[in-house]
Amino acid sequence: MDQPNPLLELPIDEPRDATADGRGFYRGAGIRTDQVPATLSRATVNVNDQVAGDNRAVALHAGLVGVAQDDDGGLRPVAGWYLAPATVEIDDVIDRIVRDHDTTPPQPMSLFDAPAEIVALYRRIGSATLFHTWRLLPVAEHRRVYRGHEDPSLLTIIDLADGRSVCAALDNETQSTHWVLCRVEEVAAERSDEFDDRFRLVDEPADVPVYGTSLAQLLDAALDSDGDITHLETGRLDQLDRPTGRP
Repeated sequence: MDQPNPLLELPIDEPRDATADGRGFYRGAGIRTDQVPATLSRATVNVNDQVAGDNRAVALHAGLVGVAQDDDGGLRPVAGWYLAPATVEIDDVIDRIVRDHDTTPPQPMSLFDAPAEIVALYRRIGSATLFHTWRLLPVAEHRRVYRGHEDPSLLTIIDLADGRSVCAALDNETQSTHWVLCRVEEVAAERSDEFDDRFRLVDEPADVPVYGTSLAQLLDAALDSDGDITHLETGRLDQLDRPTGRP
């Protein structure tokens, strides 16, 4: 159905005492059978799992799932429901960004060690402005923060108007990616060491929120809430860092 059900606009106990007109037709509020999709209803439920430290989505499917026949031959509908995993696909999120926001065409890029979601994003978008406060950076403006051998490095992907950045926390040992929100600043050239330490993390790791492992889910939630992703928080950056001396 591609339009709201008009019955939902009525008070919960209406319509009552509905009667047919003089020709036997009911002309009140309602929907016809040909307006109802021949499928189950589906609602996506976003789960913020702070035990597992990640966000995931499940789909609740419900409706008439079959027909049963009674002993007397009568037929009756059977209602049911079930939960199934629901995946937010990065291509679907990119479609929303391209459709509803200002974007620039993709540019030649060098992202040899970037996660697949980042590569997929930049294959279709060069840069973008979201909600007037989020700026998806072109690849040439990415900033990387090396935090030593033991801890995940940070790669800035999106700059916010308040000076914070959405960054990918990249753990080369586990080949995992988490998404964080933090402040990054440039470091004076004379302070850099054997790493390319041109940028550093300003915030304490214990103050840096983590928003799960899926860029698609983060962007999808941001698009739904005008950039508010606080409900996605699953932990803090210091919980991702490995203890010093760990083999």
